[in-house]
Amino acid sequence: MIIKLNLLRIFIISLLVIIFPLIQNQWLNLYLFDKNSFTIYKTLYFLSGLLIPVLVSITSLKNFTFYKFSNYKIKKNKEITGKLLFIIVVTALFIFSSLFLTYLFINFKIFFNIVISNNNYLLDFNFNKYIISVVIISILLIFRKLKLIIKKIILINFLMISSMIWYAKLNNILFNDTFLVKNHLTFDNVNSINLLLLLSLEISYYLWSYLSQANYLTDWSIPAQPNNLLISFVKIIFFYLMVILYYFIISN
Repeated sequence: MIIKLNLLRIFIISLLVIIFPLIQNQWLNLYLFDKNSFTIYKTLYFLSGLLIPVLVSITSLKNFTFYKFSNYKIKKNKEITGKLLFIIVVTALFIFSSLFLTYLFINFKIFFNIVISNNNYLLDFNFNKYIISVVIISILLIFRKLKLIIKKIILINFLMISSMIWYAKLNNILFNDTFLVKNHLTFDNVNSINLLLLLSLEISYYLWSYLSQANYLTDWSIPAQPNNLLISFVKIIFFYLMVILYYFIISN
């Protein structure tokens, strides 16, 4: 029964990914056909572009936020402790915090890029402040409630970025080439980077949720062969591959 339900869900998601962009493009064509007069198709097209980010955020909040890992009795010869665990924890925190800061930075850059065309002076990269911010966020991630707040901020950030990208596309607003990193983040690839960053953050959040679960950090010991760790990982990858496929179809 569970297998059938999962297959049905996969079928529905796949169908939505393929058919919905075609409907959206039809609305866009109808709007462009009579662009100079008021038409409901522009509104439908704009609202349809907001629907997917909302669904992604709801799905992530419901399925990829509150993880419950199966109890796993650690055997002494199959555990990670000491310096190796310290390196793993520090690396996981650094990657997660760095991605989070980068994602926030992109959000601000998109906003100022739309509002003010020449905005490079508003947000300058400062390495020292960046490292300090990474350390602060890493400390906050140790606390469960603050970790959940950061996850919600990530989803809000995704909604804001997706909405601004969609608005810019509909109104033919182009980002300048020095948007974040010269010749790397432009209007043509900002949507892809938005999704890849969110996927990276989801994976980092999942791994950190595993490392910080139960008494792993207080006991300073985690299983070397985690039980069922890959199940949710595969679900995350599949879901976001479907989202990436949707945006690929809608942009072509």
